[in-house]
Amino acid sequence: PIPCVPWQSQTSGQYQRRVHGELNIHKKTTKGWQSERFCKFPQTLILQLERKSDIKHIQILSHQAKISRKIEIFVGKGPQQIDQDEIEWQQNQIKWQQLGYLNLNNNERSQWRVRELTSVYINCQGNYLKFLLNQGHVNSLNLYNQTLA
Repeated sequence: PIPCVPWQSQTSGQYQRRVHGELNIHKKTTKGWQSERFCKFPQTLILQLERKSDIKHIQILSHQAKISRKIEIFVGKGPQQIDQDEIEWQQNQIKWQQLGYLNLNNNERSQWRVRELTSVYINCQGNYLKFLLNQGHVNSLNLYNQTLA
């Protein structure tokens, strides 16, 4: 098994009871994070790792219907204690490097019944990961153009 580093999350928005704090809880009853209805894109999801880490592998499990068209991935280096009251804290206090992006399938072929697990192999160091979730695939189960993590 690949060792995991504990982390905390911060998002640009969330919908009702689907909060970013549940992203680190792995149970069948966990709802995860969901963007607001008709939100502005891209939505930002930032993970703060407990310590500076060598990052080799990221796995992203998409929702079966509320799927981003594209997810941009960044690694960041910055202080562990940041001032989140500062308006531009993620630009001013963290040095970001773009690692790349993923284009996700609209899942129409499975009639939105299966989830897509995507593995990304990288070789970098940092204590932050940022994901920009771009506009979602609209379908009969995603009429409000939401994304889910």
